[in-house]
Amino acid sequence: INVRAPADQLRPVPLPDTDPSRLPAHTPFSMCAGDFLAIYANQPGEWDCILTCFFIDTARDVSQYVRTIHAALRPGGVWCNVGPLLYHWAEMGPAEFSIELSWEELRALIVAHGFAIELEEWLPPMTYAANARSMLKMEYECVHTVCRKAGVQHR
Repeated sequence: INVRAPADQLRPVPLPDTDPSRLPAHTPFSMCAGDFLAIYANQPGEWDCILTCFFIDTARDVSQYVRTIHAALRPGGVWCNVGPLLYHWAEMGPAEFSIELSWEELRALIVAHGFAIELEEWLPPMTYAANARSMLKMEYECVHTVCRKAGVQHR
């Protein structure tokens, strides 16, 4: 259980969030569940900005994610990313294929795919979906990057 009191297990947690259905009409916003590669592979040059948070390490092959993000951005588009490189597939056993790069290797891959890294900063340790009142917490060291696709910026 790892909590000090039973009340620490079940309590309301407010989320600062926006209901996507309340966005103004024609707002270019996309949020969906499913296979990232299948959903965004056929959207070349559709986006000015792509935000990823605790996401990039969910890939079996991170180079496919970088390629897909690059292709989905318009020239001059921005990719902002925050997260660790925990990777999830190697623990699944030898039947699961995965490529798990270090930050230095991933950084080189991002640049090789045509991004200029405008910001790279290491953030203070952070948690992900953690109970602040838990006696057990896992912390991540995350890198925050802002990468711009080469080309003329639209708009």
